Amino acid sequence: MIYEHVPDWFTLSCWVVGLILMVLVVIATRIKVR
Repeated sequence: MIYEHVPDWFTLSCWVVGLILMVLVVIATRIKVR
């Protein structure tokens, strides 16, 4: 999957979404532990 013309906002949004998903997973796991 190689994109020749990918805008910077697209890659930035992907990084932000990925970070948010990771945080949600960590919070969910902590809640499940309790």
